[in-house]
Amino acid sequence: MSERETPRLRPDGATHDCAALEHLERVAWPQLELAAIEVAIVEAPIDVPVRGSFGAMASRVSVLVRVRDTQGAVGHGEVWANFPEGGAQYKAELVRRHVAPLLLRRAFASPWEAWDTLERQLARLTLQSGDFGAFAQACAGIDQAVWDLYCHRIGAPLWKLAGGAPRVEVYASGIGPDDVGAVIREQADAGHTRFKIKLGFGDVVDRHNLDVALDALPANATLYTDANQAWDLAAARAWLEALEGAGVAWCEEPICADTPLEGWADLSRRHLSIRVAAGENVRGLHELAALASRGGVQVIQPDLGKWGGLTGTLRLHALLAPDVWLCPHWLAGAVGLGASLQLSGALRGAGPVEFDTNPNPLRTQLLDASLRITAGAVLLADVPGLVCAPSRADLDWR
Repeated sequence: MSERETPRLRPDGATHDCAALEHLERVAWPQLELAAIEVAIVEAPIDVPVRGSFGAMASRVSVLVRVRDTQGAVGHGEVWANFPEGGAQYKAELVRRHVAPLLLRRAFASPWEAWDTLERQLARLTLQSGDFGAFAQACAGIDQAVWDLYCHRIGAPLWKLAGGAPRVEVYASGIGPDDVGAVIREQADAGHTRFKIKLGFGDVVDRHNLDVALDALPANATLYTDANQAWDLAAARAWLEALEGAGVAWCEEPICADTPLEGWADLSRRHLSIRVAAGENVRGLHELAALASRGGVQVIQPDLGKWGGLTGTLRLHALLAPDVWLCPHWLAGAVGLGASLQLSGALRGAGPVEFDTNPNPLRTQLLDASLRITAGAVLLADVPGLVCAPSRADLDWR
């Protein structure tokens, strides 16, 4: 790579503020060679399952990725592995056998060059297997780790390299369907000012929980909702009207993620004071961008461990109209949460980051203690990398 120009991070057709990408393209990234890519699966049972309208998680699981270069520098990332049960083992083997070998003993002049290499090398294999999701998730975890590695080599956090800011707004997520009022009050005491409750459990339960949430909401706080794809278009229209009347700021995934863009556009056109949100279950730069541009979705929520990592999401942000919020989705462990917070700190005009309130040992046991919520925001430290590095001695890296 030293003999040719470093590839551009900015995508063609960028319309948003590209200040972060311009800053990152000006960084004097060192050329490095990856010597090792390892994976560890970590799982922790939980007493109360995390419930959504589509099912429940009886334990929390993470597939962690560790990359090391020939100089000994290390970076970490996280692959999305919430569902199905047993999927973590499959995704770990996918990284080890099929994805990691494509990057080992190769020199890269920038963090995004590794992502571009994976996209090119895996295109046919992904089509052949038909397993778009798992390959995308494996690449997303590795991409996080490569960015973390590069930030350590440079000696700075991502938010600073991108010309961003350390204060990152967050919202309390995963609330409901039980104890909605108690959890909102508890999380308000913990420093949150934005709260997202789960819907999609039937009209009676949903209406009750909405009323309870509104009653428990502190003064000047913001309420979001998440239906987890539970409704058809007719039900979504009715619910968005009710939520709009109640002052809810956004409704996430009111309909299935694969609904034609015309359906999303219909919902967005009908409602002016409530934003439609989606993106965690959409894969691909152009698919996510079309959800905003043609589907009218005003809050785009890519999951850094499901698709795109940091590279894909930085490029996505540049394609969104200025009035569209990019709000990283995250409901897994501490490593990916750290990457999500860094991404939001790096971007100008990003919306709040999801901060799961459910009990999660993979967040509390691995999370940097400096991440404290004050007035609805986290203040990121001025230290190299993506905030969180797993320090548990019992991780089986291989």
